[in-house]
Amino acid sequence: MRHIHHCLVLFLLAVLAPLSVSAEPPASCKSPRDAVDSLFGWLSEEHHNPAKATRCLDRAGRSTSELRESAQRVKTVYAARALKIDTARFSDEPGWVNPDTRRASIAPHGAFPNILVERQADGMWRWSRASLDAIDEIYEDSLLMGKHGIVSRLPPWLRGRMLGMELWQGLALALIVLVALVLRQLIRFVLKHRLAGFAERRGARLTAELVKVFATPGAMLFAVLTLRLAYPQLGLPLGVALGLSTALRASVIVALVLALYRLVDVLAAHLATRAEQTGSGLDDQMVPLVRTSMKIVLVIVGVLVLLQNLNVDVGSLLAGLGIGGLAMALAAKDTIANFFASVMIFIDRPFRIGDLVRVEDVEGRVEEVGFRSSRIRTLGDSLVTLPNARLAEAKIENMGARRHRRILETFSVTYDTPVERIEAFVEGIRAIVWASERTRKDKFEVHLSRLANSSLDVTLHCYVEAAEWSDELVTRHDILLEVLRLAESLGVRFAFPTQTLHVESLAAAGTALQPPAALGVEGLAPVVDSFAPGGSASRLGSIRITEGHLPRAAAPE
Repeated sequence: MRHIHHCLVLFLLAVLAPLSVSAEPPASCKSPRDAVDSLFGWLSEEHHNPAKATRCLDRAGRSTSELRESAQRVKTVYAARALKIDTARFSDEPGWVNPDTRRASIAPHGAFPNILVERQADGMWRWSRASLDAIDEIYEDSLLMGKHGIVSRLPPWLRGRMLGMELWQGLALALIVLVALVLRQLIRFVLKHRLAGFAERRGARLTAELVKVFATPGAMLFAVLTLRLAYPQLGLPLGVALGLSTALRASVIVALVLALYRLVDVLAAHLATRAEQTGSGLDDQMVPLVRTSMKIVLVIVGVLVLLQNLNVDVGSLLAGLGIGGLAMALAAKDTIANFFASVMIFIDRPFRIGDLVRVEDVEGRVEEVGFRSSRIRTLGDSLVTLPNARLAEAKIENMGARRHRRILETFSVTYDTPVERIEAFVEGIRAIVWASERTRKDKFEVHLSRLANSSLDVTLHCYVEAAEWSDELVTRHDILLEVLRLAESLGVRFAFPTQTLHVESLAAAGTALQPPAALGVEGLAPVVDSFAPGGSASRLGSIRITEGHLPRAAAPE
C-alpha cells in the first residue's frame, strides 16, 4: 500500500503541475524562433488565439478552419508525448542555416526529425506542408483521437475542462493509473510468491533471492511502462503531460535504486558467508562497512540523478554543497581521518580479531574494529579504545601472528662451579630442548654467555610451536622445571645478585647444597644423558603434584 500511495502522490503532482506564464508571442515569422513561439504561444492558456497561431503555418491546400485544426494537432501531438520545445536553442536571425544539414530548416524536437520549420521563398519561416501532413497521420493513428476516434463521439459534458484538461482525459488517466497499479500488484505477487517459491523448492536459493529483490522494482517498472505507453493516446495538455512524464522518470530511478539497494543486501549476505569461512573476525566486521558504504554511495547517486531529471541544476547544487562540505570537512576532519584509516586497516589487515597485539604502550587482544575507533582488551581485562587514525600510524606488534614463540632465559650459577659441571649443565639444557615436543630443533642456542660480577651466566635461546600465549607458558613451565631438576642433579647452584651476601652465606652454611663429592667428570655424562630424549631422568611435562587443576583441560576421571 505504501507504494500505491507514492504513485498516487506522483499522479496528483503531475495533474496539478502549473503552466508557466510566458510573454506575448511574436507577431511575425521572421526567424525560426518566431515560427515556433508563434504557434505554441498563441495556443497557450495565457494568450489563447487560434487565428494568430496559424500565422507561421504553410497555408497551401488548407482552409482557415483546417489550419486552425492543424495548429491544434501540432500542439496536441507534442504535448501528449511530453515533448517540451526549448525555444532558446532556435536562432533569431532570418538568414540562419542549419550547420548540420546546410539547409534553412530545423526540427523543433528530435523525437520527430521529419517535422520541420523551414524558410520559404518569401523569406518567412513556417511549418512546412509535409510536416503538417505528418502531424495529421500521427494524430489519426491515435485510438482516441482522429475523425473516427472515441473522443469524437463523447457527450459534450465529458468535454468540459477541469484541472487544465478535459473531464474525459482526467477520468481516462485515472483509469490507466488504476490498471497500472493492479498490474503492478499482480506481477509482484507472481514474482515474489510463485516464481521465488518455485526456485526455492528446486534448490536454487540464490535465484529465489534475486527474484525477491527485483519483484517490487520490476513490478513498478512494468506499471511505469504501461502508463508511458498509454497516456500519449489521451492528448493531455503539455503541462500535465510534462508533469506525468517527470513523475514516471522519477519512478524509474526510484525503482532502479530500490533494486540495487536490495541487491547490496544479497551481496553482503554472500560476503558474510565467505567471511565466516576465512576464520578471521576482521572480515566479519568488514562486511557491514562495505554494505553501508555501498548503500550511501547508491543513495547519493540516485538522488543526484533524480534531481537532474527534475530539471534541477545539479552542477550549481554541487558547487554550493562543495563550499558547505568543505567547512563540514574541516570541522569533522578527525572523524573523516578515522573513517579512511578504518578502510586502510580492513585493506592492509595488520591483525585479526582476537590477535594479541602491542600498540605503543597498549598490549591486549583486538575485540572490534569500527568506523571511528578500535577496541583492545588488555591483559588486565580493561577495554582500551584507540582512534583508527592513531592506530593506522602507530607501530603495531602482532604477537598473535607469530609462527613461533621465543624463550630467552639466563641462568646465573655461582663462580665456584667447576668448569666440567658448567659444560655438563649447558649440554643438559640442550638435551632438555631436544626432549621437548614443542621446541624447534633446528634453531636453538645454549651457551655460557657472560662472566658477570656475581655469576656465570648460561643463556637459553629457543623457539616453541605454540598457537596461544597459554601454550607458550605451559612449555616454558615444563622446560624451566627440567632445568631446575638438572641443576639439582648436577649439584649446580644458582648465584645471588649480591656478592657480599653470597660469600657470607657460604661461610655460614658450610655444608649447604654441596656438590656430590664422588661425582667426577666420568660421572657427569650419565646425568646429562638421563635428561635427553628417552632418558631415565627426563620428566618433561610430567611433574604433577595432583591430577587436578590441569591448564586448558578438564581433570582426568
